[in-house]
Amino acid sequence: MKRSRTEIKSNKRGVEFITRLLLNKGKGFMNRESLLDNTIVKDVMVTDKSPYLNAYSKQCTFRDPNPAVVIISILKDLLFLLRKFEKAGPNMFYEVKRSSQFEIIETEIASLRNPKFFIKSQTNEKTIYWLNQHEEKLSFFLNLHNFLILYGLCKYSGLHFPKTQLEWTKFSNLVALKIAGSTYTAAEIEHAILRAVMTNPNTPSISLEELSVYPKFGELDLRRNLICTKKEPLLSFALYFPTVSSPSLRVYVPKKVHAQMKTNCASYLEKTIKVSNNKTTLTLPSLLDWYSEDFIKSRTKTDYIFFVQGNATKETLKRIKGFEQSAVKQIQFENYNWSFNYNYIEDK
Repeated sequence: MKRSRTEIKSNKRGVEFITRLLLNKGKGFMNRESLLDNTIVKDVMVTDKSPYLNAYSKQCTFRDPNPAVVIISILKDLLFLLRKFEKAGPNMFYEVKRSSQFEIIETEIASLRNPKFFIKSQTNEKTIYWLNQHEEKLSFFLNLHNFLILYGLCKYSGLHFPKTQLEWTKFSNLVALKIAGSTYTAAEIEHAILRAVMTNPNTPSISLEELSVYPKFGELDLRRNLICTKKEPLLSFALYFPTVSSPSLRVYVPKKVHAQMKTNCASYLEKTIKVSNNKTTLTLPSLLDWYSEDFIKSRTKTDYIFFVQGNATKETLKRIKGFEQSAVKQIQFENYNWSFNYNYIEDK
């Protein structure tokens, strides 16, 4: 069955994703459900004045329209596809894009552009919005950020995988989704929404010319209505990049998001903390250096130890016990490894 495509023009910066309409001049596609139960993908008649009259286009609706649930559905659909090509290493993203099932992801994404996506109910007198609870907003934007990183790699990276901090920062500033009429880059989701009331990280200095390393929304920016107004000390342990030094990828659920963030932090510390044989040197991941102001008052050895004690697993605490008792204490930070590593943990 031969399929033709029309592409809708991307935005000025070339970061708005292309919506592909899969058209068929014959019988049309069969109605089907997506990879998850929350999404219903249907074939509907194209009614605009296109050269493909009487053609069919895939559209979807969500049984639960809460954005926090919708993004979980879309993220899990993408993770389902990534698992099929995991053995391909960094080329897994290219293989997913080539998969026929990637059409479902594209269709689901198109639904996010609905101007009423964030509106729960509306009357002439009052409009009620979704994401009123902090936990819903937090989990939504964590999942959206992590989805956008993975989807962007599938959509645009081809066979090139970012390998340096500069490449990843550029990628985060350029890869974007249009949601309810506004465009959000991955960098904006992290710094302008999730970290809106938090200090900028102490990452190594880089220059991006016209792009902002730590973008923020202006006072008149309508997207400010969605910013997180509470500080999240463990935020850096929930944001995912498919690199060796990144915390693991999880799908965050509103009711369990804080417990999940703490679990992810604990497992990350267990994986990355090292103690020298003579128990005098403690090596910490670079994230604890870059984001230290999120969770400690000062950068003293004592503060770092207290943070580890309060968030580490029992196994990690056993490893650092000798270091705590040592008369000579030195803390150093391991360089971030930007090499590819895909590490998804599925919560039961």
